[in-house]
Amino acid sequence: MPSKRFVAALKPDPLLRQVVMLAACAALLTGFALLIHLPIAPWARLGLAILWLVSQSREISRLARGAGRVKEIRIGKAAATVVDRQGREEPVRILSGSVVLPKLAWLRLRLPDGLICSELLRGDPASNKQWRHLQILWRQGPGTFGRSA
Repeated sequence: MPSKRFVAALKPDPLLRQVVMLAACAALLTGFALLIHLPIAPWARLGLAILWLVSQSREISRLARGAGRVKEIRIGKAAATVVDRQGREEPVRILSGSVVLPKLAWLRLRLPDGLICSELLRGDPASNKQWRHLQILWRQGPGTFGRSA
């Protein structure tokens, strides 16, 4: 459970979730179109295209399942948790590949059951105290940034 004194509690934006899903679907279709036009043997093109479709479909499924389970992300100095749609809190691990910028953040999360999902978040440090807390925790480095098991 994150410390109650200094916690960044952030709610994912449904519009950003839709943007991420649309971008993932566009990447799936674009990659497929590129692969089927490669100047290689037809059996190799087909194999690569199938591998691409399977891997990207799994990634899109992960994004959708994660979005269905994460209502709020709470990050403190010693722990990170998510609150699900029923209000239950469960610990998460923030994975490498997560990035916090001045007004955007991409967080990769591992849920207790092993599901790896990602959330695109946005905030304004000038008007959002929770966003400022996230930025401060991020700057303090990996030793203090909500690394739960």
